[in-house]
Amino acid sequence: MSSTNGANTISADETSGALLIGGLISFWLFGIQTRQTFIYFERCPKDSLQLKAMVGFLCAVDALHSIFTGHMLYYFTITERLETAGMKPRVWSFNTSIALTAIVAFTVQCFVARRAWKLNYSKWQRRGAVLLASLSLAPLALGIACTTIMVSIQNPKLHVHCSVIIAAWLATTVAMDILMAGLLCYALYHSRIGEKKTDTVVKKLMALVVNTAMLTSGLAFADLATFWTMGNHNLIHWALNINLSKVYVITVLAMLNVREALAQGLKGCPICNIPFEALNTFQEQCSSC
Repeated sequence: MSSTNGANTISADETSGALLIGGLISFWLFGIQTRQTFIYFERCPKDSLQLKAMVGFLCAVDALHSIFTGHMLYYFTITERLETAGMKPRVWSFNTSIALTAIVAFTVQCFVARRAWKLNYSKWQRRGAVLLASLSLAPLALGIACTTIMVSIQNPKLHVHCSVIIAAWLATTVAMDILMAGLLCYALYHSRIGEKKTDTVVKKLMALVVNTAMLTSGLAFADLATFWTMGNHNLIHWALNINLSKVYVITVLAMLNVREALAQGLKGCPICNIPFEALNTFQEQCSSC
């Protein structure tokens, strides 16, 4: 990872300015997420209680993340505005946001693994889903470890000691997103039944899975690349990081909310009445609606 010439050479544009821009984008994404949440609970009242609880949990954690983001923005731009750029101590809301992002990512990855497990009927494929769900504990543990270290080390100049852990957290997050998307696409591909309309829906779902995985893993990779090349003294990479949890929640809500639109190709049956995992029975269930 590249080093800086010193914390004092870093301008406010690279610290408070970068964080402000990232925070504004984060609040905008939170508005989109809130709207998507209302759409989900309005259109999908027959989803299982477990699924609704997961959506509620993700939204609650991300709302807490937004509160922490607002606090850190106030801290960096108002409370410590006269402090030398790069030397400002990291406030508690800044340090704990990594753990919240890791919790959101872990929940989403387990959700995807569970969907893949239900779509697969081979015991080896199901074991693969369980294995990936277990491996998703790694980025969760690394994220919590980052928060623990950053809380215990208040001096930002000493945060270099957790740079490797932060990089490992982001790298494993990217890897898990790609693997989860690959597993779910594989399961969807083998769930085709040879009926044109149903297979068309499956292809659209596969495209959605790939696009959402590219969005989350791409943002995490950009965060990793920025962090690795620019170092840990500035906050440019943080402008990307504070948006990661929002993107995860939005992608899950998009996957849930798009079901109704996709169902229009299956005789117009509301897809909220169809289990998402039972794609190989779409046609029969639509006919009975």
